[in-house]
Amino acid sequence: MSSRILTELWRFTIDGGAFSPNIGDVDNNGVLEIVVGGRNGFLYYLSLEGQELWSTKASEQSLRTPIIKDIDDDGQNEVVVATFDGSLITFRNNELLWRFTRFRAIVEPPVIEDVNGDGENEIIAGSKDHTLRVIKNGKELWHVRFNDWVYQPAVGDINGDGENEIIAGSADGTLRIFKGENELSRLEFSKGVWEPVLSDIDGDKVPEIIFASGDGFLRVLKGTEKLLEKNFRNPVFTPSISDIDGDGKFEAVVGVTPNSTYILKLPSGEVLASYRGIAGDRPAIGDIDGDNKPEIIIGAANGSLVVLKYEDDQLRLLGSLRYPGSSVYPPIVYDINNDGLNEILVGVRGIGVIALRYVSP
Repeated sequence: MSSRILTELWRFTIDGGAFSPNIGDVDNNGVLEIVVGGRNGFLYYLSLEGQELWSTKASEQSLRTPIIKDIDDDGQNEVVVATFDGSLITFRNNELLWRFTRFRAIVEPPVIEDVNGDGENEIIAGSKDHTLRVIKNGKELWHVRFNDWVYQPAVGDINGDGENEIIAGSADGTLRIFKGENELSRLEFSKGVWEPVLSDIDGDKVPEIIFASGDGFLRVLKGTEKLLEKNFRNPVFTPSISDIDGDGKFEAVVGVTPNSTYILKLPSGEVLASYRGIAGDRPAIGDIDGDNKPEIIIGAANGSLVVLKYEDDQLRLLGSLRYPGSSVYPPIVYDINNDGLNEILVGVRGIGVIALRYVSP
């Protein structure tokens, strides 16, 4: 294989840097924009070419990754962004709709889905203040209290009854499943449970729950039945789920501290391949070199951005960059310049947002 390098297309500098960006049509004109929350408290809308379209000071503290979705079923997207000072803020285009301030600490990026069966979306968010809250039109519908930080939940119909459940992990070592505000089940573990991921890995149209935890396990549940408990003996990051080897079945790509990445067959837990040298949260998976096979793109707290590829039964390094003194947050892949190849968009602490592409030298 010829050597390849990562080339920077553009960067948008933000004081203090930024968490992961998002892409969507925020002004409902049929054209996509990039939305990013800065560690300086500003919310930015950028063109796909990296030019600032609009910004506003939304908070005195850092903003998390914005969520772009129609929250009120009017056919127009809104932008919902969580803050480090305990707020959820919603914009339509560049108009502030409402600000919810009942959280008392850092708020995780929310999930927007219908969780009460009324056919309309609600906003579901966890927080360092030990609460999981459900909000509609800026007002709280209900909340439940945990014994520690509640991470970003997942929402989906995990029992096939046609209604969504909420699945939330917490630093208190519990994974809890709710129907509305009623707790259906609770699993307890010795260390914190990170953000769960939902994916239909067995093809029965009902998603399984995949989650990692500080006790070193990656687990897969079908409802509350345990399909997999894979022990890595070190804390595990939240995985990404995709068909890596092209066999039509899902694998998990998971980082394990301090610096290893594994591809696991699901639900067996068989190790397809591994790579030592990088570990990060929620790797991006997508074809960035145009060969119709996915690459794995990982950002890490040590400032590294690494691209891996599975081929010939091995996980190989294709390219990497280092931003000394920074953290690289989970990247996303998207064809931002309509050239038929996906680019990488990544938020970097101390820098801002960077767009990169893969090229052959």
